[in-house]
Amino acid sequence: MIVYADNKLKNEVKYIWKTCFPDDTDEFIHFYFKEKYKNENTLVYLSEGKAVACLQMLPYAMTFYGKLIPTAYISGAATLPSYQNKGIMKALLVYAFHEMSRRKIHLTTLIPQEDWLIRFYEKAAYTPAFEYAEEEIKCNESIPLSDSIEIRALTPKNIKEAYNFYSDYFSKINLCIQKSFQDFKAIVNSYVLDQGEVLTAYENRKIAGICFISYHQSTVFVKDLIGIKDALLGYLCRQYSCRNIKLHKPVNNQEIIRFKGMARIVNPQPLLNIYAAAQPQLSLIFSITDKNISQNNAKYLIYKGKCRKIDANRIYANVKEYSVSIDLLTRILLGSHLRECSSDYAIFPPAHSYMSLMLE
Repeated sequence: MIVYADNKLKNEVKYIWKTCFPDDTDEFIHFYFKEKYKNENTLVYLSEGKAVACLQMLPYAMTFYGKLIPTAYISGAATLPSYQNKGIMKALLVYAFHEMSRRKIHLTTLIPQEDWLIRFYEKAAYTPAFEYAEEEIKCNESIPLSDSIEIRALTPKNIKEAYNFYSDYFSKINLCIQKSFQDFKAIVNSYVLDQGEVLTAYENRKIAGICFISYHQSTVFVKDLIGIKDALLGYLCRQYSCRNIKLHKPVNNQEIIRFKGMARIVNPQPLLNIYAAAQPQLSLIFSITDKNISQNNAKYLIYKGKCRKIDANRIYANVKEYSVSIDLLTRILLGSHLRECSSDYAIFPPAHSYMSLMLE
């Protein structure tokens, strides 16, 4: 039986987490269950009244061709060892898909922590979708500093200003997971907990840059450096006396691209409506199959910037029909790995979806 968590089951969920994620410290688990966990977002699989598996559906907005769409990020998906390989997590995921559909959530995302989990989640129609660019910077290179720029550690006093700067930047990036102010505060607190640091750059008394850093074996790892890049990099090279800086950022040009996370469409029609409006040159039919959500098995006509559901048996002359699984449709709408498809898919624009700082 699958149920939503309550306060009693919350302790059992925490026990599953500690059992399945032994590398997480008690401090992090306490932090997570205080900052992110909510009963109403947590599904629990019960066997003879005992909680044996669980997952959480954390809400995030995502930019999608000029609109913000609701998504659910799968977190803390875990099954007690003696109950694994029995199809329990697959059942939880399918149940979660229907709950997301009921909540009018359009897309679900996750970050697999091991390679074998990619294959597992692909069986539930998730597909690799999110990427980031990796840039390695040698600190023996000359990185200029400016006397007019002040580098400060982020403090509670300026966290709202920092969030506004951060949010304004990422809200302009298409196909990007967004953070609420509460999400941002949780990210900052997690860096403090892990002995990392969040730095801000000020110019003319206004915030002009921000980055999230951690340090390991003479290398500084930097995520989401935005704004005044050289000033922050120069500060890091001098402050940490490091040899290398590894910078993770949204994909822009021909950079080193790394895999980050997966996605799956839950509710296709709202996404098709937005996509059609953004691609008015397209004229085609999508015939969608979804093995887990039967109501998604349907045909949609995209024509002159509009999308509408059509009768499955109706024939449209001179309109190309694409028979697509729900995971392939996810790749098409997110522009992910389309070069691996046949030339028939060249009409769909490639893109790079981005997520970062998900407390993974």
